[in-house]
Amino acid sequence: MHEKDGLVSRALRPVEQAVRKTERHVYATYARKPDLLVANSPVIKRRVQRFWGVPSDDIRVVYPPVPIREYSRTHADTSERYVTLSRLDGHKRIEGIVRAFNGTDRELVVAGDGSERDRLEQIAEDNIRFAGYVSEQRKRELLAAAKAFVFNAEREDFGIAPVEALASGTPLIGVREGMTQYQIRDGQNGLLYDRGQLADAISRFEADGVTWSERDIEAYAEQYSTEAFIGGMQDAISHAQERSTIDVPVDTPRPAAEVEHDV
Repeated sequence: MHEKDGLVSRALRPVEQAVRKTERHVYATYARKPDLLVANSPVIKRRVQRFWGVPSDDIRVVYPPVPIREYSRTHADTSERYVTLSRLDGHKRIEGIVRAFNGTDRELVVAGDGSERDRLEQIAEDNIRFAGYVSEQRKRELLAAAKAFVFNAEREDFGIAPVEALASGTPLIGVREGMTQYQIRDGQNGLLYDRGQLADAISRFEADGVTWSERDIEAYAEQYSTEAFIGGMQDAISHAQERSTIDVPVDTPRPAAEVEHDV
C-alpha cells in the first residue's frame, strides 16, 4: 500500500508543482497592494519576498498562538527517554529519527499516527516504542518527561510541537532547516544539526547537554504564547493603519465677494 501511495504521489508531483506555480503568478499580482502583510514565521516571510516580490518592510512576522500555559516542566519528572511527536507522514522525516536511534541503547518514544506508521515500526528496533495517538494529558506528560524532543521535519513553516516541548522545559534537537533553526539557540536550549547528522547530534547532547535550565527553556517559549500573538497582531494593525493614512488637501472656500469680483 505504501509503495502504491508513493507511486501515485510521484506521478502527481508535476501537477502539484504546476498548480503552485500558477498560484504564485496569480497571487503575486495582488500581493503588493495591501499596506502590510503578516507572516507566521521568518520562513514564510522569505517566501513572500522571493515569490511575490514584496519588500521586507511590507511584511510583519507574528508567530501563531500556542497555548503554552497548558504545558509545564512540572507535569512529570525528567526521564532518560527521548520523544518525538508528529503526524507519521513522509515530509515529517520520522524515518531519519528512527534510524538514528537504531543500534543504540537510548530509548525513543514516537507519539502520533499516520500513513508511515506500519513501515516505521517494521524498521524500528526494540529501543523504540510507538505510542500512537495520545491524549492532551498524555502529551503533556511525555513532553515534560522527555530528556530531549527530536524534530526532523522537512522545511517546517512553524512547528507547534517543538514550541510545546520548549514550554515543557524540554531541550530541542532539531534539523537546521525551516523554522526549527530559529526556535533553537544552539547549545543553549537545544542542538541544531544538518540533515543526516542526527546521530552525531544525539551523541553531542549526551556528552554536553545544554546550558539553559528547564526553567529558562520554559520561559523562552513565552514569545510564542497567545498573549504574544494578540500583542503582535495589535501592533501590526496599528502599523498598517499608520501606513495607510493619507493626507488629502482640502481647498479653503473663497469668499463670495472674491468670486463675484473674478467674474
